[in-house]
Amino acid sequence: MANSTDQRVMLTKKILKDALLSLMEEKSINKITPTELCRRANINRNTFYSHYRAPEDILHEMEDEILKGSMPYVIYRPTGYFYDIAKVFKPYIEKGEMQLLKGYHDI
Repeated sequence: MANSTDQRVMLTKKILKDALLSLMEEKSINKITPTELCRRANINRNTFYSHYRAPEDILHEMEDEILKGSMPYVIYRPTGYFYDIAKVFKPYIEKGEMQLLKGYHDI
């Protein structure tokens, strides 16, 4: 049963991360609300709050996962997905809002 729960949590987090990336293509993370993120992800706000306090927490988790090389859903995406993520993050890196990929200039 624990494995089933872990898979549900992983799927929920993946859906939230994908929704956040989608919204970050449209606006700055400091303009993204939990309600808006939950609508995009089609997830209940209580579910969001059971895993995160704010959209920025998702972003920080993604930074950590990328830096640790443990972002599991990248493995299952087509080649170039990491590039797509980096492209979305680039403006935030340049403004100093993220430390991820700092100095990565080939995007």
